[in-house]
Amino acid sequence: MNKKKLAIGVVIVVILAAGIIYATSSYLDEQDRKQFNQTIQLASTIENISDIAHVKKWDKGTIKVEDDITSTEEEIKNTTDEIKVLEEFKNSTRNETYRQYLEIQIDRLTVEKRYEEAYIPYMHAYQKYKKGEMSLSNLNSQKNSSSIQVDELVKQSNQKKTDAINFLEKHPDLNKTLVDLKIDEDFNTLEWGGDGDKNSVLYYV
Repeated sequence: MNKKKLAIGVVIVVILAAGIIYATSSYLDEQDRKQFNQTIQLASTIENISDIAHVKKWDKGTIKVEDDITSTEEEIKNTTDEIKVLEEFKNSTRNETYRQYLEIQIDRLTVEKRYEEAYIPYMHAYQKYKKGEMSLSNLNSQKNSSSIQVDELVKQSNQKKTDAINFLEKHPDLNKTLVDLKIDEDFNTLEWGGDGDKNSVLYYV
């Protein structure tokens, strides 16, 4: 009789333990989901600030090189902040799908940061040219060097965006979450509805 009671007691303990584990796991999953949404929304807000400033700058068609340096350095800072936000959550999440997706986005942003940085040497060279401290041929040489780097980085950035889209097509529930959050288009499979840059060339004045 005692053995029977003991066996029943063990079964009850096992059931209770399983219930606690399930409830705890469900709670942690829900907290992870909420934190993921908040993280993506924050990263999207940072990216939108840069996107809006970039479009406004190019829509003007002309800009002082000093102002272009300032705005580009601000874009670099924003991208750095965005990467930090995503990395922090990626390193703490227990969801492997979130982690894999964020790795792709961090790779994209890292390439885009290098893309932004590649413009800086030419801007400084143009400043020297304006002051008579650099020849036109040397300026053009720096421009060509920057252009080669930028072209390659643009290709890499586009590939990262394609990788993200391919990943989300395999995870439609995640993509739906991102679309429903109405965040920056680079985080889901939707195209941005804006007009984009009106000018293909930005002239210095």
